[in-house]
Amino acid sequence: MLTPRQAQWARLKSTSFDILILGGGISGACLFHHLSAAGYRVLLVDKGDFACATSQSSAMMIWGGLLYLKDLRFPTVWRLCGSRDRLVREKANWVRPQQFRYLVSHNGHRGDLLMSTALHGYWVMGRCRGARPKRSTDFPETSFLKDQVFANSFLYEEAVVDTSDSRFALRWILEGQTDNAVALNYCSPLEASFEKHTQQWRVVLQDQLAEQRKSEVRAGVIVNCTGPWTDQINTQFGFQTPFKHVFSKGVFIGLPRFPNHELPLTMDVGDAGDCMSLTPWGPISLWGPTESSVTGLTDASSIKPADISYLLKELNRFLTEPKSVDDIVSVRNGVRALVVNTNTKANDSTLGLSRKFEVYSDTERPWISVYGGKLTGCVRLAQIATAKIRQIIGARSKPRRSSAVEQVGFEKTTYPGLSISVPTLRWCVNRELCCTLEDYLRRRTNISQWIPRGGLGRNNENRIYLTKISEKLPSAGHSAEEAVRLYESRVIDTDNVIASC
Repeated sequence: MLTPRQAQWARLKSTSFDILILGGGISGACLFHHLSAAGYRVLLVDKGDFACATSQSSAMMIWGGLLYLKDLRFPTVWRLCGSRDRLVREKANWVRPQQFRYLVSHNGHRGDLLMSTALHGYWVMGRCRGARPKRSTDFPETSFLKDQVFANSFLYEEAVVDTSDSRFALRWILEGQTDNAVALNYCSPLEASFEKHTQQWRVVLQDQLAEQRKSEVRAGVIVNCTGPWTDQINTQFGFQTPFKHVFSKGVFIGLPRFPNHELPLTMDVGDAGDCMSLTPWGPISLWGPTESSVTGLTDASSIKPADISYLLKELNRFLTEPKSVDDIVSVRNGVRALVVNTNTKANDSTLGLSRKFEVYSDTERPWISVYGGKLTGCVRLAQIATAKIRQIIGARSKPRRSSAVEQVGFEKTTYPGLSISVPTLRWCVNRELCCTLEDYLRRRTNISQWIPRGGLGRNNENRIYLTKISEKLPSAGHSAEEAVRLYESRVIDTDNVIASC
């Protein structure tokens, strides 16, 4: 009897693909779904787990680009508002409208009149859908906020993903799977060559969890959706484009949920016109993100003690009872890959760069590179990329869809310290391509974000429980104890960073 993962690998040998997508973040995941629905034979691979980088560390907002109004980027706001509202309409089980509260500071960058004008203009650019912005001075969150800091507040409407950003990306993949649409995590391309006589790519793939397992596949088009690694992959396979990525880092901290914390709160911070949000999310309040321009992926991927100290300092400006590192439940870091022209010089700040995207087709070989992108614009990006693919290899007839994974509820369980039920590890392994303990705790569930020390507990009280459930994991050559030990070592790395603040 083949495991679900073994079955996926077996399908590679029996299918010739129209498109190979590299990268299973939100851009690759949504494109996979759209190509599958259009009748293409499509293979998606990711060198790690799906949505294990930028797409698991966002603010989980589906927003219309409110902050872009300060730079008068009206076309960008118009498009983002349209994309937001479309997701709310078409993916109501995945995305829901959410009221936000903008708190106007006495000494902030934006006064009452400015914010009222901006928010009403924002509402109009959102086609007047949703609740109209309004002033609101009496609200539950004043129980933990300093009275003297805020002059006023405004309610306005955005949208948020249901459950988490990583599950939002995963849902596109799971719903997109058919007999002709295959998704594999922990799988990376070793080599790729284009054969002119067949007009196809020959690609050798390697299983990152079983290095002896390799498979050769063929595809008509390759789409590079690897996010922060787009430039690196293009260089590896000999491609140049008019674009490149610059990086910024967005760090969040999670704290025990404040009493009476009902709505996301947006507040002015720093001295560059930036904002942060304090968002209620299950049993925690999520604060952030930072906006730090960095020189490369190594810097962007690492959390520094200074990042956490800055977040606490800014948050404590607003709280009646200051928080310390001892209160931190979780830390998350998002690497933002921002698209610029290749001749753009380095800038000290990335705050002024919009989260736009570019989809570029190579002129000599059927290779498409995707730059930038975000949760809100994922459908528009997928439609543009699909149109480019159609120009290269033509359209396909749409077969009757036969999803390989039925999403009809979960097999649920409880977890120590959580009042909210979560999918079982067995379900996630058998139905959701879960391979490791981190996949389960971080991306198939929110356990690692809601329970201290990545789900282990402040005093390691959940370690025995994790060892027991890890017996349901695919072995990948190691025992349940070894799986927990490997996971624990990563948690300790984060512990050390927090302890250094």
